[in-house]
Amino acid sequence: MKKLYILLFILASGTAYGQIPYSLFSFADSSYRRFVDIDTADCKRNDWQVGKPHKTVFTSGYYGSRSMVTDTTHPYTSIDTSVFYVKAPRLLSPPLMMPFLCGIQFYYQLDLDSACLAGIDFSADSGHTWKNVLTDATGYFSWPLGSAPDMHHSTTGWQNFSVGFFGFVSTTTDSGIFRFTFVSDSNVSGKDGWIIDGMQFQYYAEGVATTTEANNTVSIFPNPAGSTISINSTEAINTLAVTDAVGRVVYTGSHATGNVNLNLTGYPAGLYLVSINGVHAGRFVKE
Repeated sequence: MKKLYILLFILASGTAYGQIPYSLFSFADSSYRRFVDIDTADCKRNDWQVGKPHKTVFTSGYYGSRSMVTDTTHPYTSIDTSVFYVKAPRLLSPPLMMPFLCGIQFYYQLDLDSACLAGIDFSADSGHTWKNVLTDATGYFSWPLGSAPDMHHSTTGWQNFSVGFFGFVSTTTDSGIFRFTFVSDSNVSGKDGWIIDGMQFQYYAEGVATTTEANNTVSIFPNPAGSTISINSTEAINTLAVTDAVGRVVYTGSHATGNVNLNLTGYPAGLYLVSINGVHAGRFVKE
């Protein structure tokens, strides 16, 4: 059975400080209880349960035998609201390292009547305020495929849900919390509802603002940045590329010198990766 795993991956670029860790857990055993809270206080008939599904459409989990599901045996309750919360794990970090939560991924299936709602909200301040992950239009969330998935209709088999966001959450202060809400309609049609498994939280970690690539020293400052940032290299910056947290290229250019000043006006807040002459050179946070 799978327990909580904290895996740290060091970028293959050879930087002096960069890490991209993530945290993955399944519902196969009781370890999920450290991060998951099924709301039975405000939702008295809460359908969310963790266990092996024995339903018409939902017959097994994605990773193991147990999943989070709207009732493991019976169809979902009509005219009802069911909620559970997931608090992103906090990462322990070495000195000068600042881990930032920047995304979530999981697998799911939906078996719904058309008037049902499968909703996901996110709070960066321990639940005081919430943003709708699926409908927020302020540029806070970033979808790898360009748009949010359709959570109002049934799916065919397991689907991958993956979203990043630019309003990073420092895991040394407030916790990032996801709220999963299932609202059923008045139809009594025997549908299975919603099943979720294999949650993965993605983090970026920042350290010092100077890194060494072979014989090339690169400095990126100020970091975090405001409206401008300076990128200085001991080698000529023949090609400079800047990508956002989900890999979209936001800037490319050729420069004959080793000193480049970029205007960040209009760049959304978040983490950006810098490549010089085709090699990862560092990163910065835009406030």
